Amino acid sequence: DFSTNITRGASAASSVPLVSSLYYDWTKRAQRVDHPAGAYECVHFYDVTDVGCTLYFLEDGMYRVLPTTSTATTTPKSAKPSCCLDLDGVGPPPPDWATQANGTFTKMMIDEYSEFTAYEWIFDHVVRPPGVPPMIRMSDSNNKGSRESSSKPPVETCHTYRELALVGEPLLFTFPDEAGDGRQDFHFDAISMVVGPQDASLFELPGGCEGVRCDARGDEEDTPVGFALNHRS
Repeated sequence: DFSTNITRGASAASSVPLVSSLYYDWTKRAQRVDHPAGAYECVHFYDVTDVGCTLYFLEDGMYRVLPTTSTATTTPKSAKPSCCLDLDGVGPPPPDWATQANGTFTKMMIDEYSEFTAYEWIFDHVVRPPGVPPMIRMSDSNNKGSRESSSKPPVETCHTYRELALVGEPLLFTFPDEAGDGRQDFHFDAISMVVGPQDASLFELPGGCEGVRCDARGDEEDTPVGFALNHRS
């Protein structure tokens, strides 16, 4: 599990953590992330506020799933499909994504949120090897409003990753954001991490979803995140 909506600066005292869950199985080439209502990923990328959203990173790309009870899927004229393929080719990254992304080790330190001792890396010059799907979210600063509307290509900007010292379990993954408040950052609960075989049903799409494209309905505007966090799965 991991928490988001934890802000920095003046608003930090009033932030309320929202708990999400991530499932990853490289043997199935699959990753799933369940976000609760109000999570940055659901609100910012899909304009959904009344329910959560689920993201499936599969071999053919990333699917976005909304509950059929959401007003986003039931509002006449502007209704979104409850499940659709949002991003071609954005599948689960390999277990060694951090090595391939060319991170720079910065220090050993105390992670402020978990209060555990952590190793920290920054990814300010991401290298994506040929044939490897996107591992880290593209900044939306150049293409806000639509993936297709900007003449400027998206750029990959700085991320920070921390893991539990001597153990290797993830503690923090940060995202570039114009507001600079850290609301989207993932703060992982190392105690909740379970390593072992995953139930195949976790990665099964709802019926009738495979191949249905989001952009055919004018849906979605940016690229959510997808990256592997469990190098032992």
